[in-house]
This record gives sequence, C-alpha cells and structure tokens, in this order.
Amino acid sequence: VIQESVTTAISGILVPIIILLLIGALVASWIMSGTVPALICIGLKAIDAEFFLIISFLMCSLTSMIIGTSWGTISTLGIAFMGISNALGLSPIYTVSTIVSGAILGDKMSPLSSSVVLACQLTDTTSIEAAAATNLPSFIVSAVIYILLGMSSADQPVSQASEASDLLKAISGQFDVGIITLLPPVLLIALILLK
Repeated sequence: VIQESVTTAISGILVPIIILLLIGALVASWIMSGTVPALICIGLKAIDAEFFLIISFLMCSLTSMIIGTSWGTISTLGIAFMGISNALGLSPIYTVSTIVSGAILGDKMSPLSSSVVLACQLTDTTSIEAAAATNLPSFIVSAVIYILLGMSSADQPVSQASEASDLLKAISGQFDVGIITLLPPVLLIALILLK
C-alpha cells in the first residue's frame, strides 16, 4: 500500500519535472547557440527606452500565447529583455513585471497551454472564452500602465548609450550574432504550430 501511494505521488509530479528539465535544456541551448544574445543585440538597436516596457509586455504575451508556456517565455525572452533593460538603464522591477505579467496572461489565453487544456478537460467547457472575460481587461489595464511607466521613465535624463555600446561589443566578441542564431525560435514556433 505504501509503495503504491509513493508510485502514484511520483507519477503525478513527473510531467512538471520533465517540463522543467526540457525548459532548462531549451534555455541553455538558446544561450549557447547565441539566440538570447542575438535577441539582446536586436533589442538594443531597435527598441527605444520610452517604448521598451510596452514592447516587452506585448512580446512576452504573444510568445506565451504561441508556445503555450509562461515558464518557457520567462526563461528565454525574459533573459533577453532583462539584458536590454539593464543596458537602457531602466528599472529591473518594471521589466520583471512586464515579462511575468505578459507571459502569464498569454499562457492563460493559449489553446496550447497545459493548464488551459486541463481546465477544459475537467470542466467540459471552453475555458479560453471564460478566461477572456477576466484576462482581456487585465491585459488592457496592464498595457496602459506600461505605456505610462515607459513615458515617465524615459523622461529621466539618464544616458546609457555607452553602456549599451559596451554590451553590444561584448556580445559580438563572444558570439557570432547573425540571422542563423534566430533559427531556433523560428523553428520552435513552426514545430509548435505544426503540433
């Protein structure tokens, strides 16, 4: 009886452990292959500090909806956005907030999310429609807050151009940043869409 209880308990947590191991492998491979550094370089060159918070919120929401995991979004895009945020001299508190809230909101609306699928199976309903009633207003309010925070933080006269330039040089010295380093996220999204 004790052995059956232990076996049942272990089998119940096996799937989350495997997911965590796979996410760890994904993050490590994206960092080693230069994908995360490439995302940091692109972000530093393309994103203005005034729009950084709203862009990171929207990108994390969209990515989480596409891949169906908030953990994967936080541990891949989150790392890249934190690097960009530090180089732009923005508050890490605001950046973490945009990453986590975007990833979780996107995950709760994704038809690929394991929690959404489980809720649908347990309740025999389409929980995405029910989740939209609370998540869409939260999404809109959060977006407005991040726009206002971005505009107010960009007003501070802090020049981070040299720090961003130093970070770009350091990344270029360690990684071959090019179009091929963006292949892993494109391939991941394509494979998820093809199921």
